[in-house]
This record gives sequence, C-alpha cells and structure tokens, in this order.
Amino acid sequence: MGDNRYLLDFAIFCVNGEIDVETEGDTYHANPERAALDNDRNNNLESADWKVLRFSTEQVREGKSRYCVQQLPLYFTQRGVINGANV
Repeated sequence: MGDNRYLLDFAIFCVNGEIDVETEGDTYHANPERAALDNDRNNNLESADWKVLRFSTEQVREGKSRYCVQQLPLYFTQRGVINGANV
C-alpha cells in the first residue's frame, strides 16, 4: 500500500489473500471527513488485494450470530483459510 500504514481492527492473513475486518463506530462515521478517510483506506487496501469487511455497530451488537458470524466463513473459504470445514 505504498507509504500508507493502517491500523486495522482485525487483520487475517490467508493463503489466497488477506482480510481486514472492521467494526464501525456510528459516532466516528457520522463525520464525513472520517468516512472519506475510510473510503480512501478501503480503496488502497482493495487495490493491494485485501478484502475489507465492515460491520456496523448494530450488526455487531444485535446481529452478530445471525449476520457477522455467518459472513466470516464465506470469506475465509475464498481466501484459503477454511477448506470445506464448518465454523
């Protein structure tokens, strides 16, 4: 990612590429300037072949078992972490 360095919530290093899992703070992203910085970061990470997953505060608090937990194995399988195993 060139000279850019990022602090990621969760960085997962896989056989076929990396995954950045971000948990969004609603207050932080209410600021348009901060949201724009995250967009730049996403674009830089994805251009370096990272997959970026973002979960909102509501998804983490209210829907982690029915949404977040179900999404992660799909990306792990694509990126070479899980080989046909159930999580």
